[in-house]
Amino acid sequence: MTDVTKIREGRTAEIYTWEDEIMIKVFRENIPIAAIYHEFTIHQKIKELSLPIPKVYGISDFKGKKGIIYERIEGSTITQAITKNPFTMKKHAILMARLHLDMHKIDGQELPLQKETLKENITLAPLLDKHTKNKIIRYVDSLPEGSQVCHGDFHPDNILLSPQGPVIIDWITAISGNPFADVARTSLMLQYASLPLEIPGWAQIIIKTLRQKFCQDYIMYYLYQAKGSLMNVREWELPIAAARLSEKIPDTEKEKLLLHIHQLLSIL
Repeated sequence: MTDVTKIREGRTAEIYTWEDEIMIKVFRENIPIAAIYHEFTIHQKIKELSLPIPKVYGISDFKGKKGIIYERIEGSTITQAITKNPFTMKKHAILMARLHLDMHKIDGQELPLQKETLKENITLAPLLDKHTKNKIIRYVDSLPEGSQVCHGDFHPDNILLSPQGPVIIDWITAISGNPFADVARTSLMLQYASLPLEIPGWAQIIIKTLRQKFCQDYIMYYLYQAKGSLMNVREWELPIAAARLSEKIPDTEKEKLLLHIHQLLSIL
């Protein structure tokens, strides 16, 4: 193995160069071994579906931790591309919608079930009482079924713009289900995801305004091509928001989601 260099890091893992055209995603100590093997298995299944994703080679030890060895993809994320040139925002929103549409044409019956995953995560949401959880879970059962491939965490930072074309990464949350639920999750992340505290207030206002416009362009293009309506997406917002409360996201984002949940419950 040659010298390694850290490429980037996130809440759950650090990414290092490994060898030529290969990288290793090294998970933090608090990530269960079962979750690492789950990501590896899911990625293998997704790769069989001919979607634009990195190759996966195996699991290895790295500095006393477990890591998954992936093909190294050179390129910026959609977020980085828009930051560099904001005038490309609409173009990239449409690209993201096209990638999502292509994904949702593929049958995903080998993947975990969307509704069961939602119910499990809603049950684990610490900010909801038992009565509210049960009400939302019953509502999930009334929503339309689906069996298409859904990414489960589809946002601009999970799309790399490589010289060979866009590549979708981070498939650990991939499920089989209704595509409009997948779009609803993307929409909620674009609307409510917290920004780093070190960003000045004036800059946060600009970023949030641009993000809302990006979200609008993405959804409108997706729905036009899918022959869907905003209602198809919005009916999934309640369970998607409730399930997201079980994740390790900033408290400020949880507060926004909780307010949105109570607003939706009041009209259910």
